[in-house]
Amino acid sequence: MAQRKKKSAAPRAGSWRTCAGCRQRLPRTHGLRLVRDPSGRARPDLYGKLPGRGMYLCPRPECIELAAKRQGAARAFRQATTLGDPAQLLQTFRDSLHDQVLSLLSICRRGGWLPAGKTQVQQALQQDRVALLLVASDAGRALAGDLLGKARRRGVFTDDRLTSTDFSGLFGDRPLATLAVTHRGLARKLRLLLLKLNSLSGKANPVEDKLTASKSRTKMPDRRAGGAIG
Repeated sequence: MAQRKKKSAAPRAGSWRTCAGCRQRLPRTHGLRLVRDPSGRARPDLYGKLPGRGMYLCPRPECIELAAKRQGAARAFRQATTLGDPAQLLQTFRDSLHDQVLSLLSICRRGGWLPAGKTQVQQALQQDRVALLLVASDAGRALAGDLLGKARRRGVFTDDRLTSTDFSGLFGDRPLATLAVTHRGLARKLRLLLLKLNSLSGKANPVEDKLTASKSRTKMPDRRAGGAIG
């Protein structure tokens, strides 16, 4: 009996996309994705799961504005498509990224991978368990300078965009000025979200001012934070 030939897999689009605004290539995971809805509007795909052909933008306000001016949506979808108000689109992506960051931090808290407060964070830093350090934007200068300096000397990614109110909401309104993530996989996801959020807000991260793929292949044990977290 003749054997049936195996069907070859359909060609994949690859991991790179072209920004509809500036026309530069960027890694797929680093871009903002939109899809075209039946009414002909470009709809933000906030979680990257909506079906259909996608349009990508760099996470920068100027790229959203360029796409609107240059009819980037119509070119990307190859048919008449409305992008909508750039300012509203920008705010939609900002709000979504902020919510996704808090959602991942909540997962870290429930898993025991989120040391909270000065004492727990300093202890985790000394034990080299910190994969990502967050300091509230309204934290005291002395505390922020001390923790950020220690983390950067250890090569830990840091961010100071979120507020103490954001942190406190994760722990039943307990006053907090700093958090540390000790789960490497979740820290990588948070890092990408925070870089996008900072880029959309026109803020360059002091450690890394552009989105780049990590070259590190080392593994870090996902140790749980010591002490009660609540």
